[in-house]
Amino acid sequence: MTRQTRSLLLLFVLIALGIYYVQESRVTSEVQSRPIVSAGPGPVVVDQPASLELDDAFKANILHYIDGVSVVPAEDNIAHAIQLDHAVGRPQISRGEYREAYRTYQQVLAISYRHANLMGIGIALTIMADVAHRAKNLDEALLTALLAYKVAEQMKSPEEMGVVELLFARMLHDRDPGVSVMWLLRAREHLQASRYREDYVRALPSLAGSLTHLGDHEGATKLYAEAWEESQRLGNEPTHQWTKSEAANGYATDLARADRHEQAIAVLQRAQTFFTPSEKPTDRYTGVLRRLAYSYAALKNTEEAGRYYHSAYANYELTRANEPGEDAKARLDTEHAEFINDFVRYSVRTGSLAASLALLESNKARTLQDIFEDPSYKQRQEEWTAMERRQAKEGIEFWERPGDDLLPMAGADRTRDYTEMSRRHDHERRQLQVTLQLKELVAMGSLSAEHIGEIQRGIPTDTALISFLFSHEEVSAFVLSKAGIRHIPLLADGEECRRMIQQLRLTLTNPHNDLYREPAQWLFAHLLQPIVKVIPNTIKTLVYSPDGLLSRIPLEALMDGGHFVAESYEIYRVPSLRYATALHTLKARPVQYGIACVDPDISGARLPFQQETGDLLRQLYGAHVTALVGKECSESRLVQAIQGTRHPSFLHIGAHGTFYPARAMESAIWLSSENGHRVRAQNWNANAIATVAMSEVELVTLSSCETGLTDPAVPRDVFGLERAFFFAGAKTVVAPLWAVNDRATAEFMSVFHKAYHRNIPAISALKHAQRTLLQTRAHRHPFYWAAFVFTGAAR
Repeated sequence: MTRQTRSLLLLFVLIALGIYYVQESRVTSEVQSRPIVSAGPGPVVVDQPASLELDDAFKANILHYIDGVSVVPAEDNIAHAIQLDHAVGRPQISRGEYREAYRTYQQVLAISYRHANLMGIGIALTIMADVAHRAKNLDEALLTALLAYKVAEQMKSPEEMGVVELLFARMLHDRDPGVSVMWLLRAREHLQASRYREDYVRALPSLAGSLTHLGDHEGATKLYAEAWEESQRLGNEPTHQWTKSEAANGYATDLARADRHEQAIAVLQRAQTFFTPSEKPTDRYTGVLRRLAYSYAALKNTEEAGRYYHSAYANYELTRANEPGEDAKARLDTEHAEFINDFVRYSVRTGSLAASLALLESNKARTLQDIFEDPSYKQRQEEWTAMERRQAKEGIEFWERPGDDLLPMAGADRTRDYTEMSRRHDHERRQLQVTLQLKELVAMGSLSAEHIGEIQRGIPTDTALISFLFSHEEVSAFVLSKAGIRHIPLLADGEECRRMIQQLRLTLTNPHNDLYREPAQWLFAHLLQPIVKVIPNTIKTLVYSPDGLLSRIPLEALMDGGHFVAESYEIYRVPSLRYATALHTLKARPVQYGIACVDPDISGARLPFQQETGDLLRQLYGAHVTALVGKECSESRLVQAIQGTRHPSFLHIGAHGTFYPARAMESAIWLSSENGHRVRAQNWNANAIATVAMSEVELVTLSSCETGLTDPAVPRDVFGLERAFFFAGAKTVVAPLWAVNDRATAEFMSVFHKAYHRNIPAISALKHAQRTLLQTRAHRHPFYWAAFVFTGAAR
């Protein structure tokens, strides 16, 4: 079952349960105590789980969660489970230590299961589900919560059911708001008259948020106010403080929405007292500071607003530094993108444009910069890649190893052995992932106004730099040139712009109609025309850092009336303006050595037109190009050729490519198999590419579908194949944003490389290739020529 299928099945089950429990009342008069019930002192009885009135499949799931969990005999008692819960697990959650908390509750679950304590099992599963949700693992959270709900039903405890119902509602808030409301209503019914005041208070802001989403602002305000009032009656336990701060955030946000900023400030300042010094480097405390900054800014109190904006940003930086691994950092960056946008807009209104631009650009491609500054990153990637390769080899060898079909049960034994090997591989992957992600990264300091000044002084006279800011409400841009720096509020509503970008991307990938014209002209009028009006007529090169969905379309395809931007400007993309410090190299003399890897020998997937590109490069460069064709186009030979070059070189790859949006660093180029199997292609993915030393590679050209795309879930970063080439040391990459045509791509690359060989810089050669195909009858549609974007991240 695929991950997507499993998610859909879980959602279906939860919808069905939600509808059933809204329609059918199952409240009983039996109310259990919330703390784990002690079974009393005495020796451990190993077969106690047999007394649980739970089916074998459920017990098997429990055993899955506690697989590998060891319990010291002296601690194998319910009293120790209670201590772990209150003294260890809950403080870990309040500090945002989710991985550690998850392991703690695995211990609680193991002890509770061994002692057949349903209350302990239910609490452990519920908190493990909550922790998984906080750690952004929704599928795991839903599965665990379903088990916790079954335990609550077995206990016939409406209160325990209410706790899990509240968890379901929170988890489904973004995925299906309607179903989330059903679970919230049920949770409120179960918790309102219960002793679980904390859980009841937690239900109210979630329900209020759902009412806001449905347009019932009056009802939402009443619930936010009730949550804030009820939260004041809670104690000072870590989880109580967490709940009170959550109620404060919700209520203050609602007050600010109604322009009641003085009241919002009073609530938030009260919320600040809920945090101990050790709890402040958390996302929740950053949220309190953010809202204080927003309300003071709305009241035109620039001194206090500035203080809280900077405090919130500093706290965000500290929280980010504590995140375990680049994926977690990228998620945090994405969650705080609107705060950064708000801070930038505030800085524009009240301070230096250079400082505002530095803030924005410091928060683009952050994790790319992290790994540039982290010497251990390549080692970590090499460990992971080595494990992937070894496991794949073991899988191939397992099935190619001859078996003895005459032996009884040989087939069943083989299936069992393969299942065991797969289980061992999965365990190894999980263990290594934990080990690698726990290593800290060393981040480079942010850009400053002084850095922006240095960049400006290095801009050629015919070049302008553009930094786009893309938010939910609006789109704006900074323009930097020799003439100075300007901030331009563009004539674009954020939501409308998002729709037009999606429409343009969709129409650009269909060469059989001209429907791209309307969105291409709209986007030019709203995004580029205000910029073109303020830059000198001498500007011929546009260097830009995209933001949001702008990374998924080429600026070259925008249209001024009947003309494309590609006809007027040379376009160069950078992940962040921090990589625009080497602009003088854009016009540098092209290199005269190269490596070509084309048309890998893959059965049913040959690319004959890419062979033509390889032939052309051999004709142009002769012995100065290393050409790998067919079977020779394998990972080992390609890596050997790259690492063996002693001259600044280009690298051209003409092969199939695959982009995985949800796993961008597993996106791959498909090469020939190492052992000659034509039916098995070699997956050269981004993680592996990042480990290859490419410091001599000045330019990479990729005739491989979608290899210029990056992870859409982190639109301000560049997870994907381009990132891998940049970290490996390549200076610039030309790659397509969509699936391209084999024949047209070969013609495009032919024109490009002929120009490049004539000492025409890559940026000019790209424009030449685009205009050449644009002027042909067969390939004038932007599908054929606009896919290829020129991106650089030279250090």
